[in-house]
Amino acid sequence: MFKIISNLKARPDLSREEFLERWQNQHKEIILRLPGLIKYRQNPAIDHKSDWPFNGLAELWFNSLNDIRLAFNSEVADEMREDEKNIFSDITQEQVQKGIDLIPEGN
Repeated sequence: MFKIISNLKARPDLSREEFLERWQNQHKEIILRLPGLIKYRQNPAIDHKSDWPFNGLAELWFNSLNDIRLAFNSEVADEMREDEKNIFSDITQEQVQKGIDLIPEGN
């Protein structure tokens, strides 16, 4: 299993509420249509007085690297990239394999 991890910086002209509304609702609907996507997780940064280097982290899960290529070469990905301009000022991404749980869930 493979995933793309994206560190997301909100556009400075958006309030935290506007950013979360757009990301967690409108943008999510586009992401969920990516072909081959098997799991999608949004991790908003904790609201804090410090200026974090990012406002959220997204995880997009796929079964194979080929599935990632197909998804990101699709028309839905074009729509996703266009929508990102309305929400994010910066995005950094990494492609990784599924991690290893060193502490079992529930402990």
